[in-house]
Amino acid sequence: MPSTRHGCLVIADIGGYTRYLSGVELEHSTDILADLLQTVVDALGIHFRIAKVEGDAVFAYDEGEADGALLVDAVTGAYMSFMRRRRTVTQLTTCPCEACRTVGDLGLKVIAHRGEFATHVIAGGTELVGRDVILVHRLLKNDVTGRTGIGDYALYTDALVRELALKPAALGWQTDREHFDDVGEVEFHTDNLSARWRGDATTAKHLIPESEGAAVVWELPAPPPVVWEHLAHPDNVVRFMADEARQTTPTGARSPGMATHCVHGSQSFDLEVLDWIPYELQASRFSSRGITFLYNAIYEQPEPGRTRLTARIAPLQPGIGRLLFPLIKRRIRKQYENWMRSLEDLLLSDQHERESALAAGSSAWSYDQRPMESSTATG
Repeated sequence: MPSTRHGCLVIADIGGYTRYLSGVELEHSTDILADLLQTVVDALGIHFRIAKVEGDAVFAYDEGEADGALLVDAVTGAYMSFMRRRRTVTQLTTCPCEACRTVGDLGLKVIAHRGEFATHVIAGGTELVGRDVILVHRLLKNDVTGRTGIGDYALYTDALVRELALKPAALGWQTDREHFDDVGEVEFHTDNLSARWRGDATTAKHLIPESEGAAVVWELPAPPPVVWEHLAHPDNVVRFMADEARQTTPTGARSPGMATHCVHGSQSFDLEVLDWIPYELQASRFSSRGITFLYNAIYEQPEPGRTRLTARIAPLQPGIGRLLFPLIKRRIRKQYENWMRSLEDLLLSDQHERESALAAGSSAWSYDQRPMESSTATG
């Protein structure tokens, strides 16, 4: 008999899929769509179980593990990964066929709900059933674009928002409701991902120039969403980097304005988030010993299952900070290298535990594990 679970239900659906397939060459279009769907699977599959790929959509779920901060980062990160991959395909292709020429017409919308569902095995696969499963699928057929003109978006149900203590108004989401014959009236909140992408892709960020500050570049044995969560969540930070860490956010999600307080031995730091682009960039401002610094963490994926993390720190004051910084730059870099070694050991230990659980027959996600390369420090 299927057991009842409670958690997040997430569907990421490629917009323009039917129109795209009907108007272009099938051979190239199916390859492109498979590539884009795999990008979404790779992003969501880190923190959620993939129930199935439903033609043009990825259906994922968890069993209550994700909090609001992780969920919003995962949804936003999946969309940003999709758009970056779409941009790469568009820029690199030299094929003149219609399928390759119009890939930029494809978009992505994400529906997220939280409720009850049951799982059972049919023909060797896990199926999710229940009213909330029906509801999240019905929400795909909404009229958000028709009413608002928003192209790509994330739609979060009010049930999810209330349960995870998210604050839609503070996040800039629009509140709306629609009636469906079989599930009734549903209230939801819409995040304009199209506008978010245009802003993140074109607005100047709080980036430290490569020629300034102290930098550490480190190769880590995990994909960017995993490394991101270790540096973003205070419960993970205290496992390798801090004696104490706590966050306060006015929105319930991680976003500019979020504050993080960390204690490292005799030192304490209060970081204010300036840029937060999952899984690409974290930029924060903090003060220590009377100097205000800008901190960047830049994420790249050199190959599947690995992250190249570039951390840069530079003083913001034009005067005394720049005079004193050369005296402490080496110590800052050495401290960060020690943290990265500890994080590397932690990730390898966690991966070993996952592999042992899989070998014992437990259900858990895993990612490709490859030998570590040398790490470097610069600046």
